[in-house]
Amino acid sequence: MKVLLLGDTHGQAMATERAFRHAARNDCARILQLGDFGFGWKSRQIKGGQTVDDFVYTVSKFVTRYGIELDWIDGNHENHIDLNDLPLDADGARTILPGVRHLPRGYRFELGGRTFLAAGGAVSVDKKSRVPFISWWPGEELSDADVVRCDGPPVDVLLTHDAPLGSMVFDYHMTEFGQQAALESYANRKRISLIIEQAKPKWLFHGHMHHAYLQPPLPNAPFFIKGLGFDEDPIDQAACIFDLGTLQVASPLEKDT
Repeated sequence: MKVLLLGDTHGQAMATERAFRHAARNDCARILQLGDFGFGWKSRQIKGGQTVDDFVYTVSKFVTRYGIELDWIDGNHENHIDLNDLPLDADGARTILPGVRHLPRGYRFELGGRTFLAAGGAVSVDKKSRVPFISWWPGEELSDADVVRCDGPPVDVLLTHDAPLGSMVFDYHMTEFGQQAALESYANRKRISLIIEQAKPKWLFHGHMHHAYLQPPLPNAPFFIKGLGFDEDPIDQAACIFDLGTLQVASPLEKDT
């Protein structure tokens, strides 16, 4: 079984449908999106008078069109107030519309014989320039309670929005937005490191940094780390194909060449 891992989408429909096309071309069973999905910025009414998130409604159309479901973890650019008001499924996930599920922090699941753990959340380093409850919502960063929710047996794959401590990605967040943003970001990444100590993943996938890279196991991070780009990047930076049988990654473009 193969899945497509997708970086930040920021509510951008064209870039998201591009990912569905490549998932279909590569025979992927599912798309796993790594936060900054873009939930809760705009709503619409659908048949029957139900109010739904506009972007989720659009993605649900892609699910129907391509026959591939999408699961997503939350990032910092979500409306966490509205999101957390939505009910959970019996298994602890959150189906917003058929085929589009939010995976809350601490949610564990199996896919293709592999175990996964979701741990969304990050800090908006540009928070000072945003408007509370309009372009920024409380609850974006990981909490100590979230770390507790993530406790449990080791997993094969950890899905995070933020990069962990020990990643090779250049952290411009630490220098560009001031000391307070740097301290808050470090605290969030430290919580990811605590989750890693518990979960002992073989692979960690994340978004947030808008930078695509692959880091092999190192003494201070003895697992693979794959960071993905965002909606404005080419598809081979914004997404990757992950084979759950071999635990290997590939470019979405390889089958197109």
